[in-house]
Amino acid sequence: MNGGYILVMELGKGQEIRVGSLGRGYFPRGFYVYCGSVPGRRPGKGKKTRWHIDYLVEKAEIQEVIICETEEKLECLLSPALSRELTYIPGFGSSDCDCRSHLFFCDDREMMMERLKVFIARLGLTTESHCVAPLSLWSYIREGGLAYLGSSGESTKGDTGRLSKD
Repeated sequence: MNGGYILVMELGKGQEIRVGSLGRGYFPRGFYVYCGSVPGRRPGKGKKTRWHIDYLVEKAEIQEVIICETEEKLECLLSPALSRELTYIPGFGSSDCDCRSHLFFCDDREMMMERLKVFIARLGLTTESHCVAPLSLWSYIREGGLAYLGSSGESTKGDTGRLSKD
């Protein structure tokens, strides 16, 4: 059984962030959810930035890591539904698939988490949520850990605008 992860992050202040090949873009203060797959995930905080998410993780606080069991790419299962309900950052983390994005934004954490829980339930995914030491768990994931998981208000919608090239 393979798995995926969902990072729930807070960016304490709005700021411009350079995101590799996507260029520079403004990321508003608020909450972000990023969906990814566990296998092959290596770089992250304190490492050479390679993946789009690495650039945001350097600036945001990881509040929660949700681990999901699935044989499919978690991000491609959740992204279509989330992009209809939350603001998305075009092309973020999705250069290897047809998804609009794998990163979503909302200024209302409670509403964002409620929408996320609804979509996870609809997909029938088994999850584990980790709020204690989420940065340590993220470090473990980016180092290739969890490559195998045992069986045991008002919505803002649409695209936040394109990031500009440097």
